[in-house]
Amino acid sequence: FMSRFGDVADASLVTLDSAPDVAGGLVKFVDGRGVKRALAAAVRGGEPLDPPDSTARAVGLESWVADFRDAAPGPERLQQRIDSWWTEFEAETARNEAAGKANASDDGWTVVEAKRGRRKTNDGDGTTVGGIRAATADRRRTDGPKIQENFYRHQQREARRNELFELKQAFAVDKDRVAKLKATRKFRPV
Repeated sequence: FMSRFGDVADASLVTLDSAPDVAGGLVKFVDGRGVKRALAAAVRGGEPLDPPDSTARAVGLESWVADFRDAAPGPERLQQRIDSWWTEFEAETARNEAAGKANASDDGWTVVEAKRGRRKTNDGDGTTVGGIRAATADRRRTDGPKIQENFYRHQQREARRNELFELKQAFAVDKDRVAKLKATRKFRPV
């Protein structure tokens, strides 16, 4: 289509950020005469619009968002940082382990530290075997999980209501007993 104005070097379709519903075309001609012919044919009662400069700097919120995205490292850079930290951590762990073994083998003594609660020992293969103190195990066996009787508020209300009902019944029984003793005249209050 555009070749009737002159030799075309490149052509592409574009949409503008300011008007995403409007599509346009970007055509590069080999020489300037093709551009002049195309612009002369495109004018419909007015000046042709120049395409906006796509390298313009964003302002306001768009600028802040762009700055934030530019400041954040990409996934490749982030992976490099994680890998380098992990390598340093493993090297530090290996150095500490080697230093601990060297200290233990220097004079032939092994320092034993007491730890409360859980004790861990290594078997010959390097597998960690955990154990707990006998007193802790006995307590866990005998106590078991404790179940709360009146956990919910309605259970507490019912328990109080039942307690008051039992007290009222006991009071009624005592009242009857006092009435019987009065009737037999063996009642002698102090």
